Amino acid sequence: MKLNLLLLAGACFFPKAQTPEILYYKFEDTGTTVTNLALNPPAGAATASLLGSVTQSPTGDTCMGQALTGTNASALTDYLSTNWNLSLSGSWSIHFKVNNYTYVGTQLNYLLGDSSTGAAFRLFTNGVAGQNNLMLRGSGITDLTIPGVFPVTGTPKSIAIVYDNTTQQLKGYINGTQVATANQASPLVINGNGFRVGGYGNATATFGLNTGMTMDEFGLFSRALTQAEVQSLADYCVLSTSETVTKQKSQVTVSEGYLITSESKFGDYEIMDMSGRLIRKGNSRTNKVNIADLDRGVYLIKTAESSTRFVH
Repeated sequence: MKLNLLLLAGACFFPKAQTPEILYYKFEDTGTTVTNLALNPPAGAATASLLGSVTQSPTGDTCMGQALTGTNASALTDYLSTNWNLSLSGSWSIHFKVNNYTYVGTQLNYLLGDSSTGAAFRLFTNGVAGQNNLMLRGSGITDLTIPGVFPVTGTPKSIAIVYDNTTQQLKGYINGTQVATANQASPLVINGNGFRVGGYGNATATFGLNTGMTMDEFGLFSRALTQAEVQSLADYCVLSTSETVTKQKSQVTVSEGYLITSESKFGDYEIMDMSGRLIRKGNSRTNKVNIADLDRGVYLIKTAESSTRFVH
């Protein structure tokens, strides 16, 4: 792609953290259909379906906007169907933000899982996981326990699970900090049916997301995220409640590979993708920022005066 020759004074460039390759849900749709915003959705999984009483509802939290919201119904009937049969080999990573859950006794609440006989894959709290912990387990997997995830109220927690096929390790992160490691006896190859978010399809007397519990920014990557990427997922979020938030009434437009502000200059700025991950930061002494080298997509630019979404 041809680059414009405008140089940004003091600009710093960072490696781009990619959008999830397999599944990516922001839950900003209406009704029971949820768009898969991943780079390469599996065949048939371009959209997901809400079943039962779970909803994609406003949270009142600027970071999360809308989110998958639970009702403490059965994990067998109330969940997000990804319309994809679980298939993972090589390295992979899972990330999501979670809020509004406190301990509710001994019942098991499942955050994700599949419906295969033999329980290929599931993530849950309570039971063998222990109070306030999450456990990832399944066929051929050495359990990964992520301690101290709950309670979480008021401010979402960022949870990441990273499997590195080279080191054969599962790692668990809370808010960008690694808190758990599980060495695997052999490389993981995971196949299942009916992969679900907010539910699980292979056990009775189990529950999905608890009443009012929310999950957002769910992403499944086909690679092992780096520490820096996991941290950036925890550090940033998208302003989902408004296209533009301003201290002064500045306007930002896109024209021929540039962002142009109605102010005299941009000054210090950050550009993030729609996962909230930092793509670039710098300082422009003009009212233009060159974006010709960005991949096509939707981004957020933040300055001292505004936070604005733009389409490139």
